[in-house]
Amino acid sequence: MPLNSKYSLIFSTLLLLSACSNQAETPEQLSTPKPVVTIQELMKSAIDPSADGVWNAVSSIITEQGIEEIQPHNDAEWAAVRAHAVDLKNAAKLLAEVGRPVAAAGVKSDSPGVEENPEDIQKLIAQNPLVFTGFAQQLEARTDDAIAAIDAKDTNVLLEVGGRLDETCEGCHKTFWYPNQFKK
Repeated sequence: MPLNSKYSLIFSTLLLLSACSNQAETPEQLSTPKPVVTIQELMKSAIDPSADGVWNAVSSIITEQGIEEIQPHNDAEWAAVRAHAVDLKNAAKLLAEVGRPVAAAGVKSDSPGVEENPEDIQKLIAQNPLVFTGFAQQLEARTDDAIAAIDAKDTNVLLEVGGRLDETCEGCHKTFWYPNQFKK
């Protein structure tokens, strides 16, 4: 093999190895994937509908005929409520992931004047990541309480736990989404 061909082969091999090594992910990168779904998308697609499925499972409605008590009556209805609670628990785990953006770039508040813009919410979360993660973890823990009440088919406890779920959600929203409304 001529000398120039050997050097070309060596150079090409080194270039190929260098290119491959630059594209390889480190074990840290493989074990810590970046969140794809924004907090806003997670709220709209999973947390809100799942929480509503738990909250609305037990309630009282005043009608012209009197008070109508809403609650699960059979195994299928209890299973539907439990499915909402399980979805809420899984969504709470996703909410706790570090690095999740509040909203896609350029997205503005759905309620300007009521809640902060996504960029401002992102800054508040960055300033207090442990508080934000704590709310997500509390949401998960309270959802565990809801699942226990559902498994016991205890409407009174489920109603009470629903109130605590609401307190957790409202506490997070007051801290990060509309903190300035309560400073007056």
